[in-house]
This record gives sequence, structure tokens and C-alpha cells, in this order.
Amino acid sequence: MPVDYNPDRMMRLLGDALQKAVNSLTLEIAGDIEENVLRKKTNPGPGYNNPSNPGNPPAVRTGQLANRMAPSGSGDFQSKRLPTEIRGVVFNDAPYAVFLEFGTRHMAARPFLLPSMSKRKNRYKKIFKEEILFEMRKLVTG
Repeated sequence: MPVDYNPDRMMRLLGDALQKAVNSLTLEIAGDIEENVLRKKTNPGPGYNNPSNPGNPPAVRTGQLANRMAPSGSGDFQSKRLPTEIRGVVFNDAPYAVFLEFGTRHMAARPFLLPSMSKRKNRYKKIFKEEILFEMRKLVTG
């Protein structure tokens, strides 16, 4: 039985499989941050009179920050990549998200992206490994 071995095709298929695994992981990360950080009422109280403490995730007021959490490739945001790149992006397009994450000279940070990802990094490594194996099995079995 002849084997059709085309190195360029194999590299493209491998890159596509890895990108699918990355896409799946970014979807998981965005969902985790939305559900476990931005939807929790970390500091309940009457509206603007009860902000979150500096260093803690932002208090929930309108839910817009959670609603605008997304992985790359969703909505208006498309992560452009070169054919040789594998990229995953988790972002929040709320206009004030960057100020909450990193703070300003007038306000201490109320980070929600980086701490959440750091806490769950071992879980994300496991998910990524499982996704890669899943995609590789699909390549081998057809």
C-alpha cells in the first residue's frame, strides 16, 4: 500500500490541528474569566458606593465587562496570523477594561485577566494537551 507523504501538506495539517487546539483553549479561558471572575459579585453593595478593593477583580455593576469577554475570532475581532504562526488571543473590548486590568495614575488596578489565567494555568495546560491529542488522532485516523 503506497503512502502519500507530502511534507508541506503534513506541516499545514499539523499547523491547522495546533491552531484548532489553541482556539478551543482560548474559548475555555474566555468562558472561565467571564463565569468565574466577572459574573461573581465580589463586593456586593449599593452601586457606585461599593467598589472592589484594589488588587481584586472589579465589582459587578452592569455586567458589560463580562459580556465583552471573548476569544480571538469572535465578533469584530479577528486575530490575523501568518501561515507559520499559531496564535490565540483572549480579549475584552470594553473601553475601560485596560484601566481596570492595569490601573491608572488615579486608580489602582482591579485585574481580572492575568490573575485568573495564572491561577488556572495547570488546568489550561492539561486542556491544551488533550486538545492537541484529539486533533492529532483526527489527523491519523482521518
